[in-house]
Amino acid sequence: MKVHIFVLVRQFCRADTPLKMGDFRNNDEYPMKKLFLLLLTGLITHVASAQVVTPLLDRAFPVEMASAAGWRFGSALGGQTAFASLEGETENVDTYNVDSSVLFSYQPSNIIAEFYWASPGTDYNWDYTSGALYKNNNADGRFSLTLRGDNNVTLGIGYRIADQDTTSDTIKKSLYEGSFSLRMLDGLYLAAGMQRVTEKFASGDSRKWNRMLAGAAIQIGDPLKRMFRTEASFQTSPETKADNSAIQPHRKTSRVQASAELLFDRFLFSYQYQNTTLGAIELETEDQTIIKHRYGIGIKLGSALLGFYAGQGTQTAGEKELKTTSYQGTLSFGFI
Repeated sequence: MKVHIFVLVRQFCRADTPLKMGDFRNNDEYPMKKLFLLLLTGLITHVASAQVVTPLLDRAFPVEMASAAGWRFGSALGGQTAFASLEGETENVDTYNVDSSVLFSYQPSNIIAEFYWASPGTDYNWDYTSGALYKNNNADGRFSLTLRGDNNVTLGIGYRIADQDTTSDTIKKSLYEGSFSLRMLDGLYLAAGMQRVTEKFASGDSRKWNRMLAGAAIQIGDPLKRMFRTEASFQTSPETKADNSAIQPHRKTSRVQASAELLFDRFLFSYQYQNTTLGAIELETEDQTIIKHRYGIGIKLGSALLGFYAGQGTQTAGEKELKTTSYQGTLSFGFI
């Protein structure tokens, strides 16, 4: 079945125009414990987007691993803004701005530099034991440097900062990353990497852990006309205790993510699925599960792409449930 699907998609994208990086410019040959518990409860409102293996065809979105940036088609400039609303069993939150961001990717040759910045936005922590929602502010900045070799392999390093201000504490998160990816069979991509995450609290205490990521993608066609892209990835990190026993540990986390995009002349169709499991800690008896679906459509206007997205998410812990609805708009420019 998988082989049949691959053949059909390739025929749709025209077998006489396979993905060749060399066909495009800039690609050469291409109480204290209670408070800390709230800080650790999973965040549901961020819109899923970042990819592990290859970038989304909508250039407004960043990559999760630096090696993926090596497969962008030329340089890019883009921005997005996202809004969400929450519906809980005891509390609701009307539409609010999650964040707004800008991305710039510069690709003069086989070296790619990518910058991403999300302005301080609003998010909510969910205390599923009481159903209460606690507001906080977040900021996100990323920089990556990627080297593409012989159009078949990429090596990337990345750095990320993400600060979170809550009613009870300030958490400063930093992340260092190393990753690589391979291109085979003229359209199959494999990637893997590791991220070293450090969270520092205002008290001076910290938590540190490693996040492992891996995935596979298929990308075939012409990015100026018709192209099909699909990706599946997995990431995991262990339960990790902090220096101070009063601070709850980082939850064991696993995430499965899948996406598909179809570019048909001037129109881009997009779907993304994400399933995250947050392990129970200490006296808890239930894991938390966060499931997100996002649908999108984009319109090409010359070198520009205007995108519109809508998403639904559900976070559950036992019989408790929190639902989110999200909307997102993007504008990006490609320089191939």
